[in-house]
Amino acid sequence: MAQGIIIIVESYVRWIFFSRMQKAMEQLGVRLLYFTTCPSVYFSAKKAGADIKMLALNNTAFNGSMEPECYENTLDVKSGELSRASAQKVARSIYANLLAANKSMNADTLFIYNGTTILGAVATQFARDQGLKTLFFELANLPGKMFVDPEGIGGFSRLYRSTSILKNYTCNLKEFETWRRSFIAEKLNNSNVPQVVFGKSSMQDYLFYTGDKLYFAFLTKEPIKYILNYGDKFSKAFSKHVALQYDSSESFAHTSYIFFPMQVSHDSQILIHSNFDNFTAIKKAYSLSRKMGANLVVKPHPAETDREYLGKVYNLKRQLGFYLVSDNTIKLIQNAQAIITINSTVGLEAKIMKRNVYVLGRAIYANFDENMLASYVMKYLLNINYFSFDPISTDTACLLLERADIC
Repeated sequence: MAQGIIIIVESYVRWIFFSRMQKAMEQLGVRLLYFTTCPSVYFSAKKAGADIKMLALNNTAFNGSMEPECYENTLDVKSGELSRASAQKVARSIYANLLAANKSMNADTLFIYNGTTILGAVATQFARDQGLKTLFFELANLPGKMFVDPEGIGGFSRLYRSTSILKNYTCNLKEFETWRRSFIAEKLNNSNVPQVVFGKSSMQDYLFYTGDKLYFAFLTKEPIKYILNYGDKFSKAFSKHVALQYDSSESFAHTSYIFFPMQVSHDSQILIHSNFDNFTAIKKAYSLSRKMGANLVVKPHPAETDREYLGKVYNLKRQLGFYLVSDNTIKLIQNAQAIITINSTVGLEAKIMKRNVYVLGRAIYANFDENMLASYVMKYLLNINYFSFDPISTDTACLLLERADIC
């Protein structure tokens, strides 16, 4: 069992999540040290009496060997927020700060959310170099469930590399069937996406977000470029989506159709874990629909805020002639001949609903049979509600520590 854990915290919302396990870990005798690049997290943790270190605004840099992938294959570089040269400088500073932070902590485990930003990627290499165990967290996008894996998320996860792990979990198929029916009924009545509004509900949230990004901008050595980039994103967060003219579901209700759910354009699942973006995937889906003699129905992701991007989708619709909709996703899955996805959780939902699914990217569930699906949902995913504020129990904390020890 872990004795000391460094928790990488990349935003105030992540702090809200990880701080919920503080009391349980203390009760288990596990020491926690939070490490962040965000002033909002640093001062919140200090106020809460937690042990925390923040990446310093200085020239401290690690001069040892670093894998280029830990700063090149990151969301920061892939999305154009950082140049390769700037990313390398930031990576060396993060590594040096982690070394200094761990001198007094002597941790044996690192907790990392997602792991595809430069902070998460450098922390991952640091853990490997120092022989530390790791545990990665990500939304499972199923109610009250969280994906937790000792090697990474998506295509980087141990589960993706070896789905046979699921054979180690015994699942009652009757219980899974009961869960399935309840899940479908709930989703038919409520199609809200929690992450669209979570952590974005008050002026404080936006002030914290802005302050954290300004601080990180000066760490990057490219402050003007970084500030302009995030200034554009910030303005889009306050503005409404581009006014798309959606098609009525009645226009294809009595036809055979293929359903393609879009994913957020800047999400790691597209930028890191797939060779397809939404546009190439739509064209692939359109080609498949033609071969199957079916229509193509496309739904933009409700969390997509890039107005220019959505405008390009609408132009592609006019070019190819597919249907663009905003209807309930579960209803669209229910009536579709097949679902084609990059690696969206919608594909997993379609599997749960026993529909035909074509996967273009790297998705853990791509080759799941019914037993694997049941084991994944009921056993491998942990019962942690990311969108709650309730403390995480000691029982759940024990499960996290056990998952970190998986060999």
